[in-house]
Amino acid sequence: MAKDYYKILGVGNDATDEQIKKAYRKMAVKYHPDKNPGNKEAETMFKDVVEAYDVLSDKDKRQRYDTYGTVDPIYEGGGMSMDDIMKRFMRMGGFGSFFDDEFGGGMSFERQTVSRGANAKVRVTVSLRELYNGGKKTIRYDRYKRCRHCDGKGYETDGRLVSCPHCKGSGYITKTTIYGHALSRQMTQCPYCGGSGKFVDKPCRECGGSGLEKVEESFEFTLPPSITDGAYMGINGMGHHGERGGQPGDLLLYFKVEDDGKFSISDSNPYDLVYIDEVPILDCITGCERIIHFIDGKDYKYTLKPCVPDGYVLSLRDKGLPKKEGRGNLLVYIKHKMPVALKSDDERLLRKLKKSTTFK
Repeated sequence: MAKDYYKILGVGNDATDEQIKKAYRKMAVKYHPDKNPGNKEAETMFKDVVEAYDVLSDKDKRQRYDTYGTVDPIYEGGGMSMDDIMKRFMRMGGFGSFFDDEFGGGMSFERQTVSRGANAKVRVTVSLRELYNGGKKTIRYDRYKRCRHCDGKGYETDGRLVSCPHCKGSGYITKTTIYGHALSRQMTQCPYCGGSGKFVDKPCRECGGSGLEKVEESFEFTLPPSITDGAYMGINGMGHHGERGGQPGDLLLYFKVEDDGKFSISDSNPYDLVYIDEVPILDCITGCERIIHFIDGKDYKYTLKPCVPDGYVLSLRDKGLPKKEGRGNLLVYIKHKMPVALKSDDERLLRKLKKSTTFK
């Protein structure tokens, strides 16, 4: 279930930008890890507060959140680590003058953390036949994993990690600005070590010090029910590994459903299938039995009543795509099929029929 970011910040969904900013300031100060060391509950609340402000302070993200109830699959899947949250926190201003009063003019925030790996995003094309029948599907994608030569350390056997001389191992650099009698301090991620606080001495000759190598990964998964075009699914820990031992990110699968030429997905319901049946005009007049060669390999028979109009729709229950409970329907659209030409005998018969009151 998507998080209620307005409730997390304690504001209404009609809150102004200034009200959101004020609420964020109060909550971030209250739950910041450096004010609550070892408090897991406070750490979780801090993550939620940063997520909430990251979304609600951005006009486009807030609009998508108000419309769809979510913005980022990473947020929804709970895949954000504390390191990810801290990076977003620093990106939004960190400990600048915004927090100076609460933290006594600055902080000694030192986090010698290892970055979590990035998420791997893969677009998966699924045919209607695969979606209807379910089962397993295998994909292949490029993934950065721990270097086999250095076992992910990033340096040769006679090398080592040393503290970054620019940030003295903290991973962050403090910039102090004086405005008259006021003093402002702002912390930013160290650009020299990427926030890790470490440098590699004698980098690995295979990975260049990153501790990662690019490999082709194979992954088999079961197609879940209720997959629709544009849906996504997250698999924990199957993304890229982090540098020098960082935990792997997630694998995000984005689904594209392809029509097969005969059957398509209804515009009004993503679980209903559409089939256009071209029926000879005389069969539409007299009624008949029709057979559909379906995508599951079976033949289905249905009865067409006499005098069916062009564009008539029959609904065959439970013949559509799987959803969480049951299936959608198969919608059969009747299209009158006219003859290309008439023989003289056929034309005479039809002219006689035109004299009947039935055809008036």
